[in-house]
Amino acid sequence: MSSRKYTPAGLRRLMARRAPQPTIGVAEAAFNSGFREEESGNVQAARVAYQVAIDSGVAHQAALAAVNLGVLEYEQGHLPQARVACQVALDSGIRRQVGQAAVNLGDMEKSQGNLHAARTAYQRAIDAGMAEQADQAAVELGALGWTSAHADLGRATG
Repeated sequence: MSSRKYTPAGLRRLMARRAPQPTIGVAEAAFNSGFREEESGNVQAARVAYQVAIDSGVAHQAALAAVNLGVLEYEQGHLPQARVACQVALDSGIRRQVGQAAVNLGDMEKSQGNLHAARTAYQRAIDAGMAEQADQAAVELGALGWTSAHADLGRATG
């Protein structure tokens, strides 16, 4: 982890100076900056930094940033933006981030009363195959009264 702190404007300048293929270091710096800004309560700077990491094209950092941005947007009451960020992570194909984004999306949808969307998201977390997220999703599916693991998802069990 880099100890250098970048401002959102500094990250944009750094990205602009880089070759067309950004380095992992630039994406990591953007993600780390987003995390630090979020921790310090600077929501707008965190958004910008996470977006720089997403736009970097470095798959792992982009997926991590998308997961964090989804949570940040949801916590700010911006559900549409949270869904978009979660979808970026879901589309990444990186199993751990797919699983986490799916659990997060399921939690978001459940909190909004969108139970079928929550069920679909939780099942996607299970299908990602990461034990921790799959276990969380299975518990949530059970709480909603549905079974997991390729059961008929159109039928409630309770």
